[in-house]
Amino acid sequence: MHSSVIVGRLKPGSTEDVVGAFAKLDGAPSGTRKLLRRQLFAYKGVYIHLQDHTEDNLTEVVEHGAGAALAPFVDAYGPAAGTAPSDLVATRFYEWHGQPVTDEHRMYSTMIVARLDPADIGTVAKLFGDFDSGTELPHTMGTRRRQLFAYNGLYFHIQDFESDNGGRLIEQAKSDPRFVQIQKDLLPYIHVFDPETWRSPSDAMAQRFYTWQVAA
Repeated sequence: MHSSVIVGRLKPGSTEDVVGAFAKLDGAPSGTRKLLRRQLFAYKGVYIHLQDHTEDNLTEVVEHGAGAALAPFVDAYGPAAGTAPSDLVATRFYEWHGQPVTDEHRMYSTMIVARLDPADIGTVAKLFGDFDSGTELPHTMGTRRRQLFAYNGLYFHIQDFESDNGGRLIEQAKSDPRFVQIQKDLLPYIHVFDPETWRSPSDAMAQRFYTWQVAA
């Protein structure tokens, strides 16, 4: 299963319009070719479109993620974002799989949003590689897949769980010394998205506002 992330800026008050556009698309016979699951997240005006699909096909991803129907509601993220289709897609720089899952596209996802200097991508990937391969904590807390994406200075940390209590599992793990250590190791590289409104780590969680998945 291949995953991709499309990033934009959600216009205020447009959430319901975006949901309507995708509900129409996903209800059409040809609207979900090669697509297994679609999830839409919002975080402080950032629009994050996570897709799981059968092939690593950028053309399909963009076609089903940034169509003309969204133009009135979603803008490019920042002046540095280009207009070519590939400019909309975040770069995945790390992926880890835990215990095998029969239907990967039926897992439940959580997403953390922060800021990351592109120069530090390699260091962050190595830190998570050491953490995931060198400790049992990811398995203990129920993480089945971890993916890290970067886009124009933004950082997206996606974890998949078999149940819909991933947020609670993450909270429960925060007192574990291994969790404390990885947080400490990441501190010089992962930065809070909006320091002025930051109160606790839970403030970094994006809100999912739409989900679709292929029928069983």
